[in-house]
Amino acid sequence: MISKMILSSEKYGCSEEIMTVAAMVSLDNTVFYCPKEKRVLSGQAHRAFMDEDGNQLTLLKIYNEYAASDFSSDWCKENYIQSRTMKVARNIRDQLVNLADRLEIKMTSKVDDKVAIRKAITAGFFLNTARFAGDSYRRIKKKDSVYMQPSSVFSVLEDSPRYVVYNNIVATKKEYMRCVLRIDPHWLTEVAPHIYKDSDFDGDRRYKKMPI
Repeated sequence: MISKMILSSEKYGCSEEIMTVAAMVSLDNTVFYCPKEKRVLSGQAHRAFMDEDGNQLTLLKIYNEYAASDFSSDWCKENYIQSRTMKVARNIRDQLVNLADRLEIKMTSKVDDKVAIRKAITAGFFLNTARFAGDSYRRIKKKDSVYMQPSSVFSVLEDSPRYVVYNNIVATKKEYMRCVLRIDPHWLTEVAPHIYKDSDFDGDRRYKKMPI
């Protein structure tokens, strides 16, 4: 799915941003850290990074600011970000960029075009989709229930987007969506017309004529 996302990024003109997203979502460790004695300060610092459209864009913002600081460990410390984790992300991203160069994927950037970035992510993870169903989400194709991970941007911001794509599922007592992104469902018919049709979403008035 990450490979598909990277390949699709060329079409949407946001290869630079998607390389970063790919590197950041590949991390097993959490990016944030929250010392007990500075819980309020760290929480405020973390909230400042949170993007209303989802975790992937939040991670993109963190990396871009980290890069703008010249990959500073002091910046990580000031913002309660795991320095070691960010160094791993930088290494992964460098490897992906080198691989893209070998595959002749053109590196382009649309850092301010969140729609293009979200479409590229959706193109990779179109099978991992869910619709809000009140107290949970239901996967669009499998129809089973999944839940928003408590550490998700949307849980922190107390927002429940109607349609989402997610990177993977973490199973404990329930199945939780990890790394969640807000989408327009009609993007699914653009990136995966062999699976989704506009009629799948036409019953939802809110999304009938939503501009893309």
